[in-house]
Amino acid sequence: MDDVRCGGEVQPGAPGFDRALRMTTKKAAETPSGFQTNARCSVTVKKSEVLLAVFWARAVAGSDEAQSTFVFELAKPPYTKSVGYRFECDRRGQKFYVPFVAATDHAAGEVALHFQGGAARQSFEVGGLQVLGYDQRVALGQLPYTPLSYKG
Repeated sequence: MDDVRCGGEVQPGAPGFDRALRMTTKKAAETPSGFQTNARCSVTVKKSEVLLAVFWARAVAGSDEAQSTFVFELAKPPYTKSVGYRFECDRRGQKFYVPFVAATDHAAGEVALHFQGGAARQSFEVGGLQVLGYDQRVALGQLPYTPLSYKG
């Protein structure tokens, strides 16, 4: 597809990571999931488990700002989403903390992780992704959280 591209090297001075996925959208996709990463996790996740996603993102190339959505969902029908976290980033880069609770049981290989990048013409990098599991030992409100941003 000529309208989107994934891959590329991290620019020198990347904050928080030394390898990243670069997403470049040349034309907005028809739906948010029309252009997204697709990674699977090989761990088992139990319903109601408290989780924390941590990652860095920054706008690159000709983009001063970029926006995306991080999605953690079941990798098969009915594709139950545990979180859909929309975020914006600029060229400086930012570390994001996204606490959430697993909406359903996930067997090994049934966790799908996505970054959706088809909202507009843009380029951004995502790196340092970790999803940490706390079972139910920690309350959701005890975990760090990056508030949603909207610049209008």
